[in-house]
Amino acid sequence: MSFHICRIGWGAGKLVVLPGLGDGLQDVRKGPRRTAWFYRRYTRELTVFLVSRRRGSHGGMTIGQMADDYALVMAECIGPASVRGISMGRLIAEDLASEFPHLVRRLILAATAHRPGPDAEELGGRWIAWAGEGR
Repeated sequence: MSFHICRIGWGAGKLVVLPGLGDGLQDVRKGPRRTAWFYRRYTRELTVFLVSRRRGSHGGMTIGQMADDYALVMAECIGPASVRGISMGRLIAEDLASEFPHLVRRLILAATAHRPGPDAEELGGRWIAWAGEGR
């Protein structure tokens, strides 16, 4: 299993960030300066861990399987922490908190929606096509 972790700051508390759908195209090691800038205000109190989803996995993984992967990473590398799920990462974060409450101290959900917007299907189709082209 191959995971990429970007650590920002050295605070006593821990925040694990589960990125959105774009993580499949560009993992957390891309653009760390921009990401570090965004989380800079938290680094005195927290160590922020941005964790990309597993690389080299077969297609068709479920949200539950992704949550299991994050639980393994947290248990082996990070320990219990607050968890922030962004966009699609929210789905994984919710499952992680439900199945592994001993690892999730607080759950923070960001950029969420209760249902897809009117253009979501068309946009998703474009993203799939772009991913197939390596874009």
